[in-house]
Amino acid sequence: MCHSLTWISVIALLVPGFSSAARVKPVLTLDPPWKDILTRDKVTLKCKTSPMYWNFQWYRDGNFLSYGDTYTIHSAEVTDSGNYTCQRSYWKDTAMSDPVPITVIDASVVLQLWPQTVTEGDTVTLRCHYKHWFSQAFFYKDGIQFQSQSLLNKRIDIASKRDEGSYRCEINSYNERKKSGNVKLSVRDLFRSVSLTALSSSTVLDGEPIFLHCEVQVSQVSQPARPLQYSFYRGSQPLAVSLREPWYNIARAEFSRSNGSYSCAVQLSSSSSVSKRSAPVNIQVQGLPVWGVRAGSVPVDGRVLEGAVLTLSCSVDEASVPLWFGWHRQAGRHTERLNLQLSPDKRAEMKLTVTEEHGGNYSCWASYGQEEQETLSQPISVTVLVPVSPPTLSLLSSSPIRTVGSEVVFQCVCSRGTPPIFLSVFWEDGDGLGNISKLPSQQVEPSQPVNFSLSLMREEDSGSYRCQAANELSEQQSSSDAINITVVVPVSRVNLSVSPSTGHPDSPTPGVTLLCSVLEGTGPYSVSWFRDGEKLNLTSGLGDPYTLSPEGGRLTFDPLHSQVQGRYQCSAQNRLLRGIPQYNSTRSNSVEVRVPGVGAVTAAAVSVVLMLAVAVATAGLWMLWRRKRRAAVGEAPKTAVPQEPHPRDGLAPPVPQMRPGTQLMAAETDGNLLYAMVDIKKKSKVKRGTDNTQNAHGPEDALEYSVIYSKLAPPTSEPGSSPPSSPSPLYGNLESVYENVA
Repeated sequence: MCHSLTWISVIALLVPGFSSAARVKPVLTLDPPWKDILTRDKVTLKCKTSPMYWNFQWYRDGNFLSYGDTYTIHSAEVTDSGNYTCQRSYWKDTAMSDPVPITVIDASVVLQLWPQTVTEGDTVTLRCHYKHWFSQAFFYKDGIQFQSQSLLNKRIDIASKRDEGSYRCEINSYNERKKSGNVKLSVRDLFRSVSLTALSSSTVLDGEPIFLHCEVQVSQVSQPARPLQYSFYRGSQPLAVSLREPWYNIARAEFSRSNGSYSCAVQLSSSSSVSKRSAPVNIQVQGLPVWGVRAGSVPVDGRVLEGAVLTLSCSVDEASVPLWFGWHRQAGRHTERLNLQLSPDKRAEMKLTVTEEHGGNYSCWASYGQEEQETLSQPISVTVLVPVSPPTLSLLSSSPIRTVGSEVVFQCVCSRGTPPIFLSVFWEDGDGLGNISKLPSQQVEPSQPVNFSLSLMREEDSGSYRCQAANELSEQQSSSDAINITVVVPVSRVNLSVSPSTGHPDSPTPGVTLLCSVLEGTGPYSVSWFRDGEKLNLTSGLGDPYTLSPEGGRLTFDPLHSQVQGRYQCSAQNRLLRGIPQYNSTRSNSVEVRVPGVGAVTAAAVSVVLMLAVAVATAGLWMLWRRKRRAAVGEAPKTAVPQEPHPRDGLAPPVPQMRPGTQLMAAETDGNLLYAMVDIKKKSKVKRGTDNTQNAHGPEDALEYSVIYSKLAPPTSEPGSSPPSSPSPLYGNLESVYENVA
């Protein structure tokens, strides 16, 4: 045993490759190389190994057939089909080859394929085996004819995955079609794996080189007989194609272009169909540190008028591109992020049509990504210059109706405008004299209210008041809406006077007119009338004995009415001051109106009513009897005898006819004690004790009348005051003042 081991050791030393060959399987080959053959075909099986002096044994389906390095089937039969193997052996060292199937087909046509195992890039031969004469051969793939020729062999020069499928052939022999069975062609990958390796790190700084290597592992079945070609890609964009070496270098990485996914592809130089691509590798190129960020503006000083365009710029001294730029606005505690944009340069701009809200401090920033750390610039100030808006003028007092000597307080507010804002109050003259400044202007901030106090000394201070606002940007002042102020003089002097006048045109009775005159005060007025301290209701309707002028200053009544006597007063008040307690109406002096006898009649009102009814009936019967009597005696109607006009009749108004025995007295009881009286007396021509019925002309002809007019002095002004330039409309016509006439 020891000698045997020694001998084997000697052989291993003397025979080159002996030890390695012992570990290699023998390879079984066919000659011709077809695994599918027809009956009566010849095929030789060979067992290749090294060294050649091994002992060989042949097996079919595990059954021993013979010894020798070859085995020949001279005339194949169907029973010769099976899996053939060869075994080499020397002493106790044995090795079995991989099985090779041989199929013997009892048919006239068979499709033969070689090589048995096909790898991408291999040359494949398809042979339509037929032993007799034929005129044409047809080849089919997956049931579709793809070749028609007069040769029995079809060659695929470079096999690829797209050549896989089920093949068969047909023979046209003596106008008869002979069909083979189907043969499946499978193509194995030539490249087992392809991968891309970046020799630099996965993160590269802008400007640094990038080294790429394409690594390929091929199938162990066979090595490619043709050279390989390499291509490199970034995304879908080719960087280099058909290189003979698996290397590619990027001399200078660019931040904007070199970021992305890289891959490589390998292929046979003579066929692009045999290729394989690697998985992508992501390479990030890091930008240079951002340095020197500066913000700017146009206008340079940052002062821009509202509504104009403001241009903000941001630039960097050192950085890679592209860059993300943005702006921050700081206004008080409020911070706003504005206008994020990607720029291909080291500078970016932002344009704003500014409003008042755009004022504040602006800083710009630059970074390589929206989520990366930002580098900020120093802030710049932006001031939006806003013209003043129309101010608002309000009245702090309750009413725009003011009295002479009072004070009015205006409040003016301008809500918008660049400070300082100057506010002032102006008075607009109603006569077209223009604007007159009443108060000095005041300097305020926007929305800051300011009060203006003005003393109203004259009625001429009435008019429209406006607030005007201005600042350094306003070419013209902006005015508020007007507030109309009315300055009035309260009523302080009222005079009541009396004047006899005719009654209503349709009434035969005379009337008395009381005149209520305002000596001091601003109109229009509200006039009220009082009798014996009680206010007269002059709108009571029918039965009212009074007639009131439209303006209310003239009161006319029938002096014979039983309810008119008494002490009369009037009061006047500015209508504009009505309802203000401190400006209540002012009362006049008193005028007393007396009708003699009315008190007795009033005392016996019931008797008078009864007697009046009897008198009316008696008078009616008497007048009827008289008319009949005159008609019976043929008496003509009495004609009035014209009287000579009195020398002073032109100084007095015509005397109205009054009932006999009536006396009207009107006494003015003011402190000046000026009296006015109209006295109509009756006198009898018949001596006392004489019968009136003896008069030829009847009882009425025995009476005579006398009229006395007293001078009514016009109202006088108070001592020290100037007389009014014109009489008050409530006083009436001075031509109604008469002298005494007896």
